[in-house]
Amino acid sequence: MIANTEVEKKFIHGVVSDKWYYGFLDRWNMRTKNQRPFETDRVKWCTAKNLHQHYKVLAHTLVDAGIAVWNPDFEEDTPQSEMIHIIKPERLLSFDESRLTMDQTSTSKAKAERIVTVDKDDVGDVVANKGGGDGTLCASTIANGHAGPPLWIFAAESFKLSWVVDAPRSTVIDPSTGRGYPSTFTANTKGGMTFDLGVHFMRTNVAVMYPDLSRDNPVVVICDGHGSHLTLELLDYCREVGITVVLRPPHTSNISQGEDVRNFAIFKPAFRVSKAIALTRKLDTIGDEVPSLGMADMLPCAYEPYQKAFHPEHNKKAWSLIGVYPFTRCVYWTLVEAEKKKVAVVAAAPGVNHEVLSFGFRRLQSHAHGEDGEEGEGAEDQEADEVLEGRVTSRELWARGPATSDKSAGIVRAKTMKKKQKEEDKDKRKRVTAEVTAERLLKYARVAEEAKAKWMAVNNKVVHAKLLKDELVASLRVRGSAPAASALKAQLEADLQALLGPPQPTGPCGMFF
Repeated sequence: MIANTEVEKKFIHGVVSDKWYYGFLDRWNMRTKNQRPFETDRVKWCTAKNLHQHYKVLAHTLVDAGIAVWNPDFEEDTPQSEMIHIIKPERLLSFDESRLTMDQTSTSKAKAERIVTVDKDDVGDVVANKGGGDGTLCASTIANGHAGPPLWIFAAESFKLSWVVDAPRSTVIDPSTGRGYPSTFTANTKGGMTFDLGVHFMRTNVAVMYPDLSRDNPVVVICDGHGSHLTLELLDYCREVGITVVLRPPHTSNISQGEDVRNFAIFKPAFRVSKAIALTRKLDTIGDEVPSLGMADMLPCAYEPYQKAFHPEHNKKAWSLIGVYPFTRCVYWTLVEAEKKKVAVVAAAPGVNHEVLSFGFRRLQSHAHGEDGEEGEGAEDQEADEVLEGRVTSRELWARGPATSDKSAGIVRAKTMKKKQKEEDKDKRKRVTAEVTAERLLKYARVAEEAKAKWMAVNNKVVHAKLLKDELVASLRVRGSAPAASALKAQLEADLQALLGPPQPTGPCGMFF
């Protein structure tokens, strides 16, 4: 900035020193920090207005389900004022997934993973496991502090019983056994939550805890809009047994999902430390062999971190941090204050055009459903044919009410049927193309057979004139040649002769080919 200007002469050797630079920042009350990337989708969706709509949908759903009652003393404009009182927290559940890997080669700045070096030449190298397998943990928490039975998904064709010994159980007690409900397990090539596993989780990890579950005595489940949570099969199953599904606004799980805010924030660093300890123990026991971690080590390494992260104390804290139990709507109020501060700070800066700086953010946010007009009206006002275009996502559903409502389930059903029809039409076109191709090949073979009969009939006299042009083409194709469609008959005759060579007698009858 100062190069080749009069100001440059005021600095020693024309260079701005670090001391002057940091002194300048101090004089203007500024600091330096690492950049914190914030995805454009989060900018678009993490707004006070969208969270206000989410809490509104959730409150109405819980009251309709008999899980909460309206608070007569609620004041809309008073921070932390509770819109509802939840009277059956044991029937309110949330779940989320987290990726697991036995690989240790990625670096981390977590304080729990820092080490002590012994001298200046110690650069902090540690033995790390490479590969070893991947998977997914799908875990749930209940508003009363309990944890449901987790689902473990292995990235494999199948899983071995030795991988799942002593897996964690739910803190909800099964009255028939006197123990917590057991974990469930499955495997697929990706080791992730695929579309078919949504119903599996609802049936074996949620509904199993509620023997009295029915449409008249429902359970409300809050989750994000992952595709496996929005299949027609899952919504039909939930509507049938009495599970009401409420979706969070897209791209807001980092602030509105208790598992992300609290539980997995504790689990992930603890899991990394647990893997390091497990590898160290193997170093001490196997001698000169190179140690490694595999699928059989995944659950043993995850056991203690899971028990710690999904302890009732942390579960209750997670529900409190997202403003659902108690129903303080604290995330909404945090966003309100943050948005006010951003506007105030930028507007107060001298010589700064606030409209220019905030334009990009406002434009992004204007595209989020619920940001046009009153809360949620952006989604409500869409034309039916627009909503039914494209794949099933939570963008069109979250602000309408429960995903299991008649309206939302109808949208999912229509989209699913439309997609199925497109796939059937595509398969039909493939079948027609295959039939045409097969008919064409059959025709070539038939013409080639006729050409062969004519060829044999002329004995050892090569009389090309007896073969028609299409017969010559078919004969060449049957023999692996690909003649040009525009080739002249004479050229085809020459090509066929070159492939066949002079006729040779074979067999006692003197047959020529």
